[in-house]
Amino acid sequence: MYAMRCRVLPRTIWCVTIVTLLLVTAIVGPGPRTSAQGQSPVFFTVASGIITPGPSASTWYESQLTLSPNVPMADPAAGNAGFVLASDGAIAVSDAQANQTTLLQPGSALFISPAARLTFNSNDHAAIAWRLAVVPADAAAPLTEGSGVTSPISTTVGADPAAGPDAVRAIELRLGAFDAGASATLGDDGWAVPFVTVLSGEGSLGGNLTIQAGQGFAPTDPGSTVAISTVTAPAVIGSVAMSPALDPGSLGTSEATTETGGVTGESQAAAPSSDNSGTTAQPTEAPTPTPTPTPDTSDADGDGLTADEEARLGTNPANPDTDQDGLSDGQEVNDFGTNPLALDTDGDGVTDGDEASGSFGNISPTVADSDNDGLSDGDELFVYHTDPTQLDTDVDGDLDGAEVAAGTDPLVLNDRDGDLLGDTLEISYFHTNPDNPDSDEDQLSDYYEIFVTNTDPNVYDTDGDGTGDAVENASGTNPLDPNSHP
Repeated sequence: MYAMRCRVLPRTIWCVTIVTLLLVTAIVGPGPRTSAQGQSPVFFTVASGIITPGPSASTWYESQLTLSPNVPMADPAAGNAGFVLASDGAIAVSDAQANQTTLLQPGSALFISPAARLTFNSNDHAAIAWRLAVVPADAAAPLTEGSGVTSPISTTVGADPAAGPDAVRAIELRLGAFDAGASATLGDDGWAVPFVTVLSGEGSLGGNLTIQAGQGFAPTDPGSTVAISTVTAPAVIGSVAMSPALDPGSLGTSEATTETGGVTGESQAAAPSSDNSGTTAQPTEAPTPTPTPTPDTSDADGDGLTADEEARLGTNPANPDTDQDGLSDGQEVNDFGTNPLALDTDGDGVTDGDEASGSFGNISPTVADSDNDGLSDGDELFVYHTDPTQLDTDVDGDLDGAEVAAGTDPLVLNDRDGDLLGDTLEISYFHTNPDNPDSDEDQLSDYYEIFVTNTDPNVYDTDGDGTGDAVENASGTNPLDPNSHP
């Protein structure tokens, strides 16, 4: 039933996807489907739009993008509608045409119109994003491997000969959080499913293909349903949904686009038309608004989040700690700013609960490198055994990350002359000689002068009274007072 087309991106210690499920009202289509916990997870639409392929088939392309810190990447599928989804790490999406920038946290997405001229950027750390693009079936492939673009995969959604030339289709990007044993059938609402992507954990396709985090696959027939279940949990799984062909009038829109394959980001009100008599036709009466549902403020699991908040975030309303990281969902959202769907929000190899508890010192669950020394907190604790709260664990003047990069031991003081002062400290800070333990030859070591007598390690007679610092120290006079000498 399926043709699996997938790829794997090298992962960090923890394959972490921070999922901030921002519920975006879909232009067309049903809302989230809810059923029994552990059987069928809730899916949320995080981005949506409209394309106008008419009766023609559409070809979807999908690829991962690897963004290097502070190295902007032009949209590799520029001119094509679709989505960009942040996966690992936050990314900034700048639109030169609209003169605006949007920050996407992991798990959030943007709908992209063909007119947009976007640049993607990661400010602090390498980040991973997905670019999904839809084009007319006979158009050239918009994604090419190389320069941060992983091998694209593609699939074609069949034509609809019965559709009119101006027929439109709604497209949505949906995300769902899977508990252990959870399963879902995608496409059972009649919408085609061009792609399914696993952001974290593992999923099983049809019970016989395991899809790991960082992989995507496309059914051979996107019009069929796709059965997906959890292999390892928690898992976050995304899918593209594409509606059947629709008459633009059914959306309350005029022309949805000015070109085939184009997109409009929001519905536009239909303009009144005029017949040959010169009489202006009146627009049809707007439908009666749907009543606003009553807010559900209950908190069945006592985690500090209401039922409505849990539904919006995608957390488990029957489990106070959805990601099992030792912090309740309410604590993560309200107190620490961490992701209640991620065991390790900042991806540094230390769980949110351990970081927030203070078990490893004052390290942050939302900052991967708490002391900013170039090593992640997890690497410092579990690989190099350095202090994740100290820039320079051995206090030799070299940052822990710089020592690791240079192949030196960040736990061993670099001290050539053995005076207990690090070489870099002597050269850059104290301006003493790293190859002479007594730079001024006054018979007091540099370390002793700096930390005990407070004399100048570069001056034989600090107070200039004619008596060397060591002689005054030995005789009990003050080497800092020219009026005090033997």
